[in-house]
Amino acid sequence: MRRTCKQCGREFELEDSEIEWYQSKGMQLPKRCEDCRAANRKKRDDGRTGSDNAKRGEGNAAAGAAGNAAGTAGNVTSSMAGGAAHGAAVDEERLMGAA
Repeated sequence: MRRTCKQCGREFELEDSEIEWYQSKGMQLPKRCEDCRAANRKKRDDGRTGSDNAKRGEGNAAAGAAGNAAGTAGNVTSSMAGGAAHGAAVDEERLMGAA
């Protein structure tokens, strides 16, 4: 199937196997030629920071360890907050009983 790239205006060919693959995934057929798609991917990927790559599962071990430490700290903070709330309820009961 011949198509015209909406980005550069060149004609490009989609093989029958490519068309079947896109259709089997429920995806629309590409509107850009392979060169324009590759250039757009490179441009998009070059703008990513290390934290973006970590979100996509491409981060290094240190980034994963930092995330685990942050999660652990959040759990400690949550349990401390729960303890403080419990302590406030006990203090309130003491005041009510003393009155």
